[in-house]
Amino acid sequence: MSKILNEVCKENKNEILYIGALTGWLFIGTYDEYKEQIEDISKKSHATYQGYYAKAKRELSHAYAAKSIEEKQRLVNQAKANLDYIEAHMDLSKRPVIEYTPRIPDEDGAGMRIKIEGPESGKYWTRTEWRKSHE
Repeated sequence: MSKILNEVCKENKNEILYIGALTGWLFIGTYDEYKEQIEDISKKSHATYQGYYAKAKRELSHAYAAKSIEEKQRLVNQAKANLDYIEAHMDLSKRPVIEYTPRIPDEDGAGMRIKIEGPESGKYWTRTEWRKSHE
């Protein structure tokens, strides 16, 4: 069984944590900063899932208007996939970790790179960007 994000962060509490899902980092900081901010970060990630819900509603309305059975079925299947994804939503802190590895040091220093499951794309590439956005 894979570890969850909280476990991996706690194990690496002396490292700078770089946490991401698809692209970019959702969080860059210390373990103490992670503990302070994970709830807010999770709330922001929930907005991603709300986007999936809106997309599912659109697909269902298009399916209603579709002319062919095949097109209706395709749109209903897409909507179902989006709704299934929403049902599977988990707070970030409880997400399974796909992989975690030491980060090659650069101008931001070293740290631990942690990739979690989920659809979120981060918008930070450096620790400096993260800090500026949270001042």
